[in-house]
This record gives sequence, C-alpha cells and structure tokens, in this order.
Amino acid sequence: MEMQHQTYNIAFIGTGKAANTLAPILEKAGHTIKYIQNRTPEKAKKLQASLYSRPVIKDPFDFDFSYTDCEICFLSITDTAIQEILFHLLLPKNCVLLHLSGTTEIKVLEEQITAKRKQINTENSGVFWAIKSLNPQYTFSLQDTPIIIDYTNEYTKNVLENICVSVNANPVYYPDDKRIALHLAATIGGNFIYHIMHSIHQIMNTEKLPFEELIFPIIEESMKKAKEKPNLYLQTGPALRNDIHTLLKHITIGNK
Repeated sequence: MEMQHQTYNIAFIGTGKAANTLAPILEKAGHTIKYIQNRTPEKAKKLQASLYSRPVIKDPFDFDFSYTDCEICFLSITDTAIQEILFHLLLPKNCVLLHLSGTTEIKVLEEQITAKRKQINTENSGVFWAIKSLNPQYTFSLQDTPIIIDYTNEYTKNVLENICVSVNANPVYYPDDKRIALHLAATIGGNFIYHIMHSIHQIMNTEKLPFEELIFPIIEESMKKAKEKPNLYLQTGPALRNDIHTLLKHITIGNK
C-alpha cells in the first residue's frame, strides 16, 4: 500500500533542465504546476506543452505571485540570478520558497526574506537539491535519489519531506558547507566521467576499435571494484609503476 502524501500547487521561476525534469515528475506524483515563468517565453511554452495541467505562463518581468494559490515556488535559475529575482519577488502568504542549487547558501533566501518580509510575504524557505543529473531527456524518476534538504522552519521541513515522499526520493538534511562539498564530489563523480568516456571513445573511434566489446567490460569492473575498496589501492598500470616510456606513448596517441 502506497504512503499517502500531500499534494501542492507549484510555481516554477526558470525553465532550465532542472525545471523541465522536475515539473513532469512532480505532476505525475499528483502535484499541480500552476505557473511557470522564464525570461525567454518560448522556453516557458516548451515546458508548458510537456505538462497536462497547462500552467499559466507569467510575463517575464512580472514577479508578483501574491494573488495566486501557489503553495511552493521553485527557483530553477542560475546561482547568480537568485538574488536579483528575490529583489522583485512577491509570494502568497506562507508560500514555501525553494531553490534547487547545490552551491547557493540558504542564508541568501533568509536574508532577502528578512529584509523584505512584507513584500515577499513568507518566512518559509529552503533547499531541494537532488544528487542526480537532471536532464529531461534521460531523467524520468527520482525514485531512491538522495535529495539534500535544508529549511528555515519545521513547516518547510514537512513540505520538503512530503515532496520527497511523493516522488519516492530520500530526503537527507545537510547544512550549507556539507552540501557544497557534496556538490563538488557529485560534479566530479557525475560529470567528469562523461569527459573521460568521451576521450576513450575518441581513441577507439580513431583506431576503429570496438568500444563496447573491448573497453566497456573493464570500465564496469572498475566501477564494481570502486564500490568495494578504497580507490587508491585499485590503481594499476604505467602511472602506478612510473613507466615514463609507456606514459609518453599514451600522451602521443591522446594528442592525435
């Protein structure tokens, strides 16, 4: 029997990959996307078309949500744009303001809300950051995904936990310093691997060698070992034994 969860009316400011991934997942979980806003209306229309609820597209320069029935407002925008948007933002009373950034400190929201309490109209703010590459072409679920949360009060904590329950994700609380460190680790683990794989593909394609047949098995084996033992003890090859002659050969091939 599935656990019951509360559903919410939601607004998205910004329609990048995070919003385009998260909005359909939230809608599928029973939430209603009521409003979306982006400085490029065409991008907002693209997100609107992917949602059954057909949310209202707000004017790119109208940040007044105070008259709406939105209960959650997600900031799916660049870290540098958050403070600028907060300067103009008006929300419904008690709406929960959440940002999706792995590196923006929660105090950025708190300070603006404190300074402009009457305008922003809420004391509820927090962080909802998924340790997952959010790409609408590949990400269709957040099941079992760790979601790093932070919050200014118990009400916001409850809302964040309800959202996580609704999408079968795992909420984990960490403060700013731990979340930023996690973001660095996730960037290395989740993005650098694509650069490495691209480099491998280039070598194999240049020499007309089959990647999946010859190289993919050792990659799978390496990932399996990396989960079982400390990584430094697993390294083999010319770098470990200081085989300069072989390393120079590799560099020559890699520079072709």
